Amino acid sequence: MNIVGADLFVIRDLVDAALVDRFAGFYGTWDDLSKIDPGRDQELRRLMAEHKIRPIAFNYRDLGHQSRPRSSTRLRAIRYDMETNLVAATARS
Repeated sequence: MNIVGADLFVIRDLVDAALVDRFAGFYGTWDDLSKIDPGRDQELRRLMAEHKIRPIAFNYRDLGHQSRPRSSTRLRAIRYDMETNLVAATARS
C-alpha cells in the first residue's frame, strides 16, 4: 500500500470486515501518517501489533528505473514472498 496516510482507515476496514487475517503480508511505505498525524500513526501501529501485522517497507525506489530494474537481494526476497503467497492462495481456492 502506498495510500498517503489512509493506511489506518484501510486496516480498520479490514478488521471490521473480519478480513485482515486473510492477508499474508502488507507492503508499503508506512510513514506518511506519522508525518500527517502522529496520534493516528500510534493508533495504526497499535492496531497492526494487535492483529500481528508485520509491515514490510516497499515502494517505487525498490524497483529502480524501468530500463534498469534494481537487482537486489531485498527485492528478490520481496518478490519471492509475494509469489509464494500467491501460489498458496491459489491452492486454497
